[in-house]
Amino acid sequence: SQRPEQNGTPMYSSEFSVKDSQDKKTKWRISLYPKGTIDAPDHLSVYVENHSGFPVQASYDISIIDSNKKGCVGKSKFHVFASRKRWGWSKFSSLDIVNDETRMLLPNDTLTLVCNLYIKGE
Repeated sequence: SQRPEQNGTPMYSSEFSVKDSQDKKTKWRISLYPKGTIDAPDHLSVYVENHSGFPVQASYDISIIDSNKKGCVGKSKFHVFASRKRWGWSKFSSLDIVNDETRMLLPNDTLTLVCNLYIKGE
């Protein structure tokens, strides 16, 4: 599929929240660059953004789910997120892999990402 976005143009998820072990609510958003960032053209770029207003220690993994609902392309990290900062991968996957019809990563021209986010308590 050919997205209309240019290289370096992001798409954003809705904001979502995760509670830590002390029931403190943290806020997050995923930013996705369908054609990569300026420094990583021809790649799918994916980032997790902290929207909590305070630093958060978190580990996270992101996977692309194929048409059989299996995680195919996945990566994980642990990081201390400063407020309003993001971390992730400028080269999460090459667009050749994402667009390869034999991998079935774009059923009905829809990319499905799953993000598991684990907050480390204080």
